[in-house]
Amino acid sequence: MGPNELNSPPTEASPWVRTMELRVDQEALANRADGDTRLPVALSSEHPVRRYDWRNGEYVNEVLDHSPDSVDLSRVEDGAPFLLDHYRTGQIGKIEDIRVDEDRKVRGWVRFGSHPDAEWVRKDMEAGIRTKISAGYIPDMNNAERTQKDGELPTLRIKRWTLLEGSSVAIPADPTVGVGRGLDRGTTPATPTLPPESAAEAEERTMETETNSPADTRDFSQENAEIMRMALEHDLAERAPGWVAEGLTPDEVGREILKALAKRNAAPTPPAPDERNDPEAPAVIASRTPDEPGLMFGRAAFYLALGRGDANRAEDEAKRAKDPVGIRALAAGDAEAGGFLVNEEVAAETIELLRPASVVRRLNPVIAPMTNGKLRMNKLTGGASSSYIGENRPAPATKQTFGGVVFDAKKLATLVPISNDLLRRASVATDRLIRDDAVASMAQRSDLAFLRGAGDQFAPKGLRNHAVADHVISMTASPNLATVTADLHRAIQTLEEANVRMLRPGFLFAPREKHYLMALRDGNGNYAFKDEMLRGTLLTYPFQVSNQIPTNLGGGTESELILADFADVVIGETMGLLISMSNEAAYVDENQNLVSAFSNDQTVLRVIQEHDLQMRHDESIVVINELVWSLAA
Repeated sequence: MGPNELNSPPTEASPWVRTMELRVDQEALANRADGDTRLPVALSSEHPVRRYDWRNGEYVNEVLDHSPDSVDLSRVEDGAPFLLDHYRTGQIGKIEDIRVDEDRKVRGWVRFGSHPDAEWVRKDMEAGIRTKISAGYIPDMNNAERTQKDGELPTLRIKRWTLLEGSSVAIPADPTVGVGRGLDRGTTPATPTLPPESAAEAEERTMETETNSPADTRDFSQENAEIMRMALEHDLAERAPGWVAEGLTPDEVGREILKALAKRNAAPTPPAPDERNDPEAPAVIASRTPDEPGLMFGRAAFYLALGRGDANRAEDEAKRAKDPVGIRALAAGDAEAGGFLVNEEVAAETIELLRPASVVRRLNPVIAPMTNGKLRMNKLTGGASSSYIGENRPAPATKQTFGGVVFDAKKLATLVPISNDLLRRASVATDRLIRDDAVASMAQRSDLAFLRGAGDQFAPKGLRNHAVADHVISMTASPNLATVTADLHRAIQTLEEANVRMLRPGFLFAPREKHYLMALRDGNGNYAFKDEMLRGTLLTYPFQVSNQIPTNLGGGTESELILADFADVVIGETMGLLISMSNEAAYVDENQNLVSAFSNDQTVLRVIQEHDLQMRHDESIVVINELVWSLAA
C-alpha cells in the first residue's frame, strides 16, 4: 500500500507509485543503433495493486487496463521526464519512444542527461542494483469498472488513464512480499485528509505494483480518519501513511505518538553542577538536527521568509513554533546590511553540497578559505637548479623564484522564487526544496564562471582564460579515431612537458563531445573509449560534462575541451552565506520575462556567496579548441 493511498485525490505534488521490477531487454540492448546509449525499461503493467478507494471508502485491487485504447500517451509524445525517486527537481533523463506492447506493458528507452546523479543511477540500473521503476499517471475515474468475487477484495479496472512520468526508485514497501513490489518515499506525502466523496476533478497519481492482499474485515474508514486526525494534531502527518500501511489501530497509533513526542522533547542529562553548586544552572536543551546536510539552511530561509527578512522576527517565529531545528539554524547568525549571515555550521553544510553539484568542484580542486574576502598565495614561477661539481669546487648558488596569486572575493547572487503556499507550513520537504533550488542555481552559475569567466572586477577568471597561449591547441582537421586519440595525447603531453605534476588531472567537455567519443569504434567495430568512459575516466583520467561549455563557437559549431591538473586549481571562498528575503522584488525568469513576486504570491530568496578561482601554476591547463567532435545528424 502506497504512502498516499488515504489522501485526498492525488495531485502532481503528491503522487502515488506503482513500482515494478526493471528487466533490461538484452536483445534490445544488442540491437541498439551505433552511438545509442539509451536503456530499455518497462514502466507499467496490468498487475493489481491494493488501494484505498477514496470515493467509496473501501479497499480494492486496482488494475490499469493496458489495451491500446486505454492508455493515453498524448502527454509523452515528445518523451516523459525520468526522475530520481519521484523528486520533481531531480530529472536525470528522458524516456523516449514510449509505446504499449502486445504483452500489455508500457515500455520506453531512457536517455540519461547531465544531472549529477544520472551516471551512477544508469550504472546501478545496468548492473541490476537499482531494479525498480515507477510510473506516474492521471486516471479517468469516470471510466472505471468495479467487479468482485466472493471472499476477495473488489477489483477496480481503470479503462482510461494518461501516462505522465517515470522514476527510478529504490526502497521496497515490504521485504517479505517478494522482489519487485516496492514503496517509493522519494516524494514527501501531502498532509493526509479524509477521502473525499467524489472525483469531480482530474487527479494524478503513481502506481505501486504489489500482490493481491486478502480482504480485511476491519472498518478502515473510521480508523484511518481518526489516525490522520491524531497525526495532524501532533504535527506528525508524515508518519500517518506508515501507521496505516502497518495496519495499526488508533489505540496503537496513540502509543506511537506518545513515543514520538517523548523522543522529540527529550533533553540530554543535565551537566553536573559546577564548583559553585549553582542550583539555578540551566538544563541542556536538546536540538533535533535534520538527517540530511544543508536542511538547516532551508529551515533558516523558511523562518526568514516568515519574518520578512528580519532576523529577530524569524527567531521569534521559530520559538513560537517550538522548532528546535529552526532555532538552531538561526542561532549565532548575524544581521547584516542587506541580509542575514547564517551561522558557520549552516553555511559550511550548504557550501559542501556544491561539490557534487558543480562539475568543476567534482574534479577536486583545492579549496582555500578567504578571510575578510582576501587571500594571497605564493606560486612557484622558477625552479631551483642542480649541477655536478668537482672535488673541492663550490656549488653554484641557486634559488627558487616565487610569484603571488591574489584572491579577491567575487559575489555570486542567487535568486530563488518560493511559492508562499509552500511557506505556509513548515516541513522537511520545504527545507529540501529551498536547499536544492539554491544549491543547483549556485552550482550552475559558478560553473559557468569557473569554466569561462572573463576575470573582471565582478566575476572570477575561468579555467579557459587562465590557459597560457601556447597551451591552446587546435583540433586536427577531419576528426577520426586516429586524430582524436592523437589530439588527446597531445594535450596530456603538453602538460607533462611543462613539468605539471599531474596529481589530480581531469577533462571537461560538452555532452556533444562525450557522446562522440563514446560512439567511436576501431576497425573491428569495437568501441574505442566507451567501456572506460562508462567507468568515469578517459585515458585513465576522470572527466566531467557540462552544458556550460558552448558548442556554438567559431563558425557556430565549434566547442572546446579542457584538461587541467586540479591540484593546481584553487577555489578561494568565504565560509558564509548572506540571505535576504522580499515578497515585493521582481526577477527575470528563464524566458527573460520580468516577474513580480508580489503579483505571483511568491517570496524571493537571495543568497550571496563569495569566492574566486586562481591557478598555482599557469601551465597546468591545456585547451583543445575548434572542436567539431559531433555525431552525424
